[in-house]
Amino acid sequence: MPSSGRRTFTVFRNESGAIYVVKNGFSWPAFVFNFYWALSKRLWWLAVTIFAVAFAGLLGFSAVVHSNPGLACFVAIALELFGLTFIGLRANRWWSTALERRAFKPSETIEAANHAAAVQVASAA
Repeated sequence: MPSSGRRTFTVFRNESGAIYVVKNGFSWPAFVFNFYWALSKRLWWLAVTIFAVAFAGLLGFSAVVHSNPGLACFVAIALELFGLTFIGLRANRWWSTALERRAFKPSETIEAANHAAAVQVASAA
């Protein structure tokens, strides 16, 4: 268990020496910027899925909003929060799996206060 204020990161390395550091646990950037986060990580399948689900949700919302706007808004917000939380919980695992498919291997687990400090520790090793 990490000590107070410290987070656990997994270091991924490939044979050419490139390093990626992935935080274990919830991803706030993926929660807030989910579509753009997926694009930045080249997780094309996730970006397309997020776009398609958002588009389908918009169509469904527009079809229902006229008959019961209060319920439609409540359901839309609840589904959105569920989806965002799911993405935030799974995002770093998806990113780690994508790195392994790109020939990066998990080399070590480190604790650091933030991502920048974790990169610094991983680069020094």
